[in-house]
Amino acid sequence: GDAGCRALADGLCGMTELTSLSLFLGRNRVCKVGFMVVAEVVARFSDLRILKLDMSENRSGPDGMVALADGLRPLSSLHTLDLQLRGNGAMDSGCAALASAVKKLPGLAVVTFGLAANA
Repeated sequence: GDAGCRALADGLCGMTELTSLSLFLGRNRVCKVGFMVVAEVVARFSDLRILKLDMSENRSGPDGMVALADGLRPLSSLHTLDLQLRGNGAMDSGCAALASAVKKLPGLAVVTFGLAANA
């Protein structure tokens, strides 16, 4: 859940030179707050080139997706992005925020979105 995301974020905080990060947090009852925590920690990795994030079947809602989009914006070195976010209730506003953030990443060459069941 959200507390687990906070603990994970605390553990990752000192690793500022990461270039690749894979997190598989699906089906963990992560709500909007947990998505915000993950977004905050991801945003700190300015050298990140590969990000694989599976947070499927949690409870983010559109606000969690907007927070995640905000976390992606500073990742100007990102080359490969794989977001698996199905079943989170992202709605139109959450999906639009993600699309807007991704569109502004200059080095992005490979993108995979899994956004099924987000109505």
